[in-house]
Amino acid sequence: MSRFNRVLCPVDMFKNSLDAIELATNIAKQNDSKLVLMYVAPTWSGAEPMPGQNNFLSPANANRDSFQQLRPTEDSVECEHLFLSGNAGPEIVRASERCDTVVIGSHGRSASEQAFTA
Repeated sequence: MSRFNRVLCPVDMFKNSLDAIELATNIAKQNDSKLVLMYVAPTWSGAEPMPGQNNFLSPANANRDSFQQLRPTEDSVECEHLFLSGNAGPEIVRASERCDTVVIGSHGRSASEQAFTA
């Protein structure tokens, strides 16, 4: 059996990603490892201000407090919070390089819905 020292669980504060915390916690507990909860706040990197930019960024930054309150579903599991700004995909890949496994929730669509939208 593989031993994981760090289990990464990226969340976006929606139900499916929050549900993944339970599985990530169980994996961390079974391996006596650290759970790394991660949230990436989107940023606008354009030189010009984006119309409605404040409306876009405010909810993401407001999630910081809610994110910091997230805990593993087992008190015995050590937890680290990683709050970043940027593009979620590349940031998750970068963080995964320092972890042994990644537990990530799906976007919540069924397989048939995915087939029509892919």
